[in-house]
Amino acid sequence: MRAEPVKLEQVKESALSSLKSLMDQWGERETARVIADLQVKEQRHELTLAFCGHFSAGKSSMINRLCGSEVLPSGPIPTSANVVSIRSGAPRVLLYPVTDKQAPWETTPDRLHF
Repeated sequence: MRAEPVKLEQVKESALSSLKSLMDQWGERETARVIADLQVKEQRHELTLAFCGHFSAGKSSMINRLCGSEVLPSGPIPTSANVVSIRSGAPRVLLYPVTDKQAPWETTPDRLHF
């Protein structure tokens, strides 16, 4: 008797679902929420990476090289000193104000002045 082949996505989805169910049963709401976020990212085939470093250390240049194009401005003057999220799709910019009282403001890359 031969076992049916199982796809890696099925194994990951099943493992995350089982783990989330356990966390729900144990009352670990925050952990269950984190696992639910991971499930959404898995379904979207989304990968999150963080780059941290000192001023003008080459973070934007490295990200540009990894992406294969100039997606972030780079140079000796700080240009991306805030949290930056890069996704595939049509270019757009979503700016979040310092206070939570205002809604994010959407613009296009060509309207920004560096």
